[in-house]
Amino acid sequence: MCYTRLSVEVIEMVVDQLSDDVPSLRTVALVCRGLLPRARYNLFVDIGVRNKNQMNTLREFLDERPYICPLVQCVTLSTTDGEPNSFTLLETIPVPLLTRLPNLRRWRATNQSLDFKGQHWLSLNHSTLASLRKYTANISHLSINALSFSGCMDFVRFVSAFSGLHSLVCEEINVKTEGVTPTMATTYQRLAQQCRLSRLIVRRDVSEAAVASLLEISKLTLRELVLVVTRQQSNSLQLLALAEQLSQLDSLTLSMPVDPHLETFVRSVWGIAAFFKYLSTMLPLQEIRVECYGSSFWALDAMLSQQGTSEACQQLEQVLLAVPRHSMQFRIVGGGRGSKPLKGNLRNMALKKRFRTLWKKGAIRVELPRSTDTAHAETTAVRGHSRPVKALLVSPDSRWVASAASDGAIILWDARRQVLSREWSAVGKVEHFVSLAFSQDSRCLASAGDHELVVWSIKDGGEVDRLDALQMEGTTIRACSWSPDDAHLAIGCTDATIHILHGRTFQELRVLRFARGARPDAAGRGPGSSVERLSFNNGRWLLSGVERLLFANARWLLSVAPDVSHGCRLWDIAAGKLRTVLRGHTASITTASFNPTGTRLATASMDHTVRIWDIDRAAPLAVLRGHTGPVLDVAFSPDGKFVLSASEDRTAKVWPASGGRCTHSFKHFNWVYAVRFSSDGRYIATASWDHTVRLFRASDGALVKRLWEHAGAHVRHLAFSPDGETLWSGADDGSVSGRRLSNIIDA
Repeated sequence: MCYTRLSVEVIEMVVDQLSDDVPSLRTVALVCRGLLPRARYNLFVDIGVRNKNQMNTLREFLDERPYICPLVQCVTLSTTDGEPNSFTLLETIPVPLLTRLPNLRRWRATNQSLDFKGQHWLSLNHSTLASLRKYTANISHLSINALSFSGCMDFVRFVSAFSGLHSLVCEEINVKTEGVTPTMATTYQRLAQQCRLSRLIVRRDVSEAAVASLLEISKLTLRELVLVVTRQQSNSLQLLALAEQLSQLDSLTLSMPVDPHLETFVRSVWGIAAFFKYLSTMLPLQEIRVECYGSSFWALDAMLSQQGTSEACQQLEQVLLAVPRHSMQFRIVGGGRGSKPLKGNLRNMALKKRFRTLWKKGAIRVELPRSTDTAHAETTAVRGHSRPVKALLVSPDSRWVASAASDGAIILWDARRQVLSREWSAVGKVEHFVSLAFSQDSRCLASAGDHELVVWSIKDGGEVDRLDALQMEGTTIRACSWSPDDAHLAIGCTDATIHILHGRTFQELRVLRFARGARPDAAGRGPGSSVERLSFNNGRWLLSGVERLLFANARWLLSVAPDVSHGCRLWDIAAGKLRTVLRGHTASITTASFNPTGTRLATASMDHTVRIWDIDRAAPLAVLRGHTGPVLDVAFSPDGKFVLSASEDRTAKVWPASGGRCTHSFKHFNWVYAVRFSSDGRYIATASWDHTVRLFRASDGALVKRLWEHAGAHVRHLAFSPDGETLWSGADDGSVSGRRLSNIIDA
């Protein structure tokens, strides 16, 4: 067999192109012997360690192959839930490793297990810090991710122990206590004299106290600052006061997520413009940049097209142009509409119109996600809506996923292939939200919005036909729900009525009225009641009486009844009568969910509690206390033994359905908005305003995967397919993502 000999130039080109893709580089090097020697240099440039056993094995490996030691330039320590005592890796100093690597310049520490149960707060003792200071003097670049520190002082001492540090990257840093004492201020002044940090990059979800501490110790040396800011942080007097003390700063980059709400987005732009303008008068800035990141470029373009953004964008452009070096970057991280090619669509783009001068100067860059992005290789990010997702549900047969947005658009997805099947407009622009409901045989989809209910027929091939429609005059339809046997279709309206329709002919059978007092207007305003969510549990009983416009899922639909004191109403559909009112909460109920057998009900409330009810006796069974903020979502496990809750306190909790203390608690960096059990009960998914979806094992609470497709957008909607094959989510930027559960678990 004849082999072709590769030239040195070809080998160098292939290896260099694959240098940032280690799995591919390893595969190619093993296939082609000629690539192995040079590939080895890249393979050992960055090495990773996950536990102490790997650390010891690596030390022995390097002792046997001393020629590899000079190749290592970066070490990554990462903890995982799959490794016992993994977190102790971050609390010890690997002296044998540090003394063997003469060219080590970069150090990364990341907590991939994301254990936020209060068990692991990093706090190094003086002896450990002294060793760190002694053996890390040659390390100039430090990156830390998803770490929790006992306090700001512990955080600052850890960073300062890297005495030769010039560059620091922080992301998801949690500080347990944030207070500043006179002793800490003195320590900060002393550390500022020793600090050599010149480049600081602060990514998402770093507490403001941690940012302030870093600016305090680096104010004499910092030359480049990259900072993710929210609208509140851009107006922070503390950050402004600290930033103006950065006497050496000449490059400032402010990064902001693309908020889908016009008012919030405009305020963020105004805040960043004001931040830049103020600091440019106080500091000798030579370069300022703006970074906007999100998962949907077209949602950003639609946002910039709206009236009200022009003046804020003009002000930001003027501030940028006043500095010698300036640029703007729009980075699409996930899969929304940003996955659509930009070529041929730039001519009429709102981005070009809002920043005309910057565009002409070539100072605006749009960065789309790479199709081979290994960070998201285990998931499928699909093209979504151009407006916030208002409803997302999976058909009972697991074949279809339906999503709806505030512009009235509905998309039908093929759940098994995670691709778009059909897209159409159901109603005009919806001011509040759209409700969707699948029939139990998955052959019909009901959509409600504004004054119209439409029933759509879904064919086997995904074709969609308009089957029937119902117009409601003088009121707005808020919700729709099919009974489990498809015998009835219920719709709730803002005039405090529930209309019960025949499940096949869609003829009105009866109207339930339960509000007293003045009637609200068509938008739902006024002292009366509006039906917002309805829930069938066994085809006979209908639950109503929730004051929040939130859906629990596609099956149960709750309704608002302000004349009831924070209670839910349970109706007998067959008799057309009110059976009882479930009272007990001391504040508004946000959502509710029945167990699989329809015998138990869980209600979540603004009073920070979850209550469990016996439906047959219409009696309370248990009160679940432990959240420190309003509870936004609740769900039963498939066997009905556990209850899952989501809260504004940034946690999701698992409780015994019989009552008692929570068994697991999962923490996010912002409100947890939706929670779901998988169909087999083995996994738990959470969706949060911190732009992530996270998957946990139900048995031990361990994190399986953190998913980032919706970067830059609040994630409000979450659904497992009943067959347990896929996990779906929808966000405020219009993006919808579907993933095969097996790919996430095996990754």
